[in-house]
Amino acid sequence: MSTKLYVIRHCRAQQGLTLNDPDTPLTREGVQQAKLLGEFLQRQGVGSTDNLLSSPYRRACETANIIAEKLQLSVSINDKLKELNLGNVSRNEDIGAILAELRVHFEHPEKKFPQGESNHEVQQRVSELVDQLLRGGEQQTHLLVTHQITMTLLLQRYDARFGFETCMELTNPDVFLIEFADGEVQQIRHIWT
Repeated sequence: MSTKLYVIRHCRAQQGLTLNDPDTPLTREGVQQAKLLGEFLQRQGVGSTDNLLSSPYRRACETANIIAEKLQLSVSINDKLKELNLGNVSRNEDIGAILAELRVHFEHPEKKFPQGESNHEVQQRVSELVDQLLRGGEQQTHLLVTHQITMTLLLQRYDARFGFETCMELTNPDVFLIEFADGEVQQIRHIWT
C-alpha cells in the first residue's frame, strides 16, 4: 500500500512572549499564506477523504483550520506534533547563543535545554505518530501541521542529511512530501517554493 505524508510547517506567526509560546497567533500575512497553502494542496490532489493532524499550538492550529476549510477536512489535534520544548530558555537570552546550542543538540541528540526536551525525544514521539499512521491501513494521505525543529527531526528520521542547516533554511510555511510503499520511504521531496 502506498501512503503520502505531507509534512507542513505552520505559516508566519507573530512574535510570542516566549521563544516557544504555544499561544502565538498567525500574522495577517500568515493567514493569507495559509489560504494559498490550502489552494496549493488542493492542486496536489489532497481532498476531503484525507487526514489532517495539527500540533496543539495556536499558530499550527490556525494554519490547519484554514487548510481544512479549503479542503473540506476536519482537523485532529495531536500533541506529538508540538515543537521541541526549550525548557526555561527565555526570549531575553542571546539568540546567537541559543542557535549555537541548538546546533550542538543536532550533533548530540540526547542533549537538552534545562527543563526541556531532547531532539531524540522529539524525533521519537513524532516517529511514533508516523508509525501509527502507516499501520492505520485505510487513510493513505496524511497532512501533519507542525513546527521547524519537529519537522526537521521527522525528516531526519528518513534522511540523515536533514540537520541544523536544513532546519534554519525552512520557511514559513514549508512543505515536504514523504512517499511510502508498504511502510518504506520511496522518496522525500521539498514541494513548497
